[in-house]
Amino acid sequence: MATSKPAASRSGRRRSAGRPANSTSVGGVAILDATLEILRLTPPEKVTVVDVAAAAKVDPALVRYYFKSRQGLLRAAVAHMLEDVQAKSRPIVSEETTLEQRLRGRLRLLITVLRDNPYLLRLVLSEIYNGSASSRDDEVLRGIALDGVSLSQALLAENSSFAASERVDPRFLHIAILGICTFFIEAKPLLGVLFDEDVKLDKLTEQYIDFATSLILDGIVNDANNRGKTDPAKKGKSSKRAAVG
Repeated sequence: MATSKPAASRSGRRRSAGRPANSTSVGGVAILDATLEILRLTPPEKVTVVDVAAAAKVDPALVRYYFKSRQGLLRAAVAHMLEDVQAKSRPIVSEETTLEQRLRGRLRLLITVLRDNPYLLRLVLSEIYNGSASSRDDEVLRGIALDGVSLSQALLAENSSFAASERVDPRFLHIAILGICTFFIEAKPLLGVLFDEDVKLDKLTEQYIDFATSLILDGIVNDANNRGKTDPAKKGKSSKRAAVG
């Protein structure tokens, strides 16, 4: 009596590990975009691989193929968003205009992104800043941090009044800008206490951006001017060291 062949023999060789069979042409970027759309309205802890797969119209196995795990997906999603924000920031900070206008544009973009993505800060803290690897060995964190500093360096490009880039530390400026923008968004309950309820959030946001721009700009100008005012003795020593170096 004839016997049927084993299933493996009938189907040929077993498929090697890799992209799931019968998967669509959807790539990793499309899956990240679907993840970020979900995260606009859903807390990170409630986002699942199945939810993302359904939104991207792919098999959950394809999500795992690209990102290995739920945590890998969330980390990649927030890194993708930060890279996009930095890409949008570059033309703003590199415009041939005044430092004040460039600074205001940078603040407005960050605050708008944070307002439109209420869980972004939580994601950055949990998936990027508090990652498992040490900060200096974390390539994702290092890349995002250094790109952010480069934006501050571009912001401080040579001005007609002073060479800010030579006297103001762009690393501190980067940290200050992030802090000023993130706390404003996270402090909504505080805003409700300090300001009248009839003040619209959009108007209040513009007032805050104007205030923050003036605050940072005054600090940059004053810091640059103060650093430029060195006493003759110290200035002489610095010149000698520069000549030796």
